[in-house]
Amino acid sequence: MAAAFNERLRLENVLGEWRYIEAAAWDRAPTEARLSDLIVLGQPDGDDRLVEEMLFRSGRPVLVVPRMGEHETPGRHILVGWNDSREAARAVHDAMALESAPAAPDAMAAAPKAINADFGGGDSQISSAAEVDVLTSLAKRRATLDARETQIQGQATMLAATEARVDAKIAQLKDLQSQIAALLVQRDAAQEKQVAALVKTYSAMKPKDAARIFDTLDESVLLPVAQEMKSDVMAPVLAAMNPDAAQKLTLKLANKLALPQQTAAAAMAPAPAPAATPPAKPKA
Repeated sequence: MAAAFNERLRLENVLGEWRYIEAAAWDRAPTEARLSDLIVLGQPDGDDRLVEEMLFRSGRPVLVVPRMGEHETPGRHILVGWNDSREAARAVHDAMALESAPAAPDAMAAAPKAINADFGGGDSQISSAAEVDVLTSLAKRRATLDARETQIQGQATMLAATEARVDAKIAQLKDLQSQIAALLVQRDAAQEKQVAALVKTYSAMKPKDAARIFDTLDESVLLPVAQEMKSDVMAPVLAAMNPDAAQKLTLKLANKLALPQQTAAAAMAPAPAPAATPPAKPKA
């Protein structure tokens, strides 16, 4: 069949293309026919589904060749079923293009609608109204979902911006913490250097002179200096100090050497219960 079709195209000097598609004709043919200027069909014997699908789905003019008799031309007499609609106007336009000078067409108009027609509509109108309701509901639902999606996207953007600001603040705090730690290390090193210089100075002084200064020296300076001084150097200084000042300094040095756990345990230990007083013996 394909060879015969191509041979006829060659003889008639007409451009054409043979297509073979494994599918139901009424399902696939209307889609393929939309690329054509005219659809020519043979009149089916019984099942008119292909003709109906071509008429209502292809959007192109359809010429049905009767299955009985031989027809050399498409015909000269045009009969139009007119109902004053867009489809009827399109059909007249397509039919007029079949011949360059066709005979005057005849029009057959449908009967006008009754004045007292049932405004409730038929089954098709009821179905169309139901479809409109469904589509309207779906459109509203779609609008609601779009608004919700926009809201979620806005919240996600705000959350991302907030997280970025928090991360920046955390980075700044970590940088500040590092700077403070470095400054503390520098301060401790400077204090240790200063204490070492004071220890060297007081160690070189006479014990009586150092004791006289230690009697009135502030504890914040006295304790670090006394703690770093050697015991053989500190002993004569303590002996020459005021006894009360020497006693206080000795207690503070001893407390600095006490372990924190022992101090906490001593603080948490319950106080001993008072001893019971024996009852008095009766006099004879």
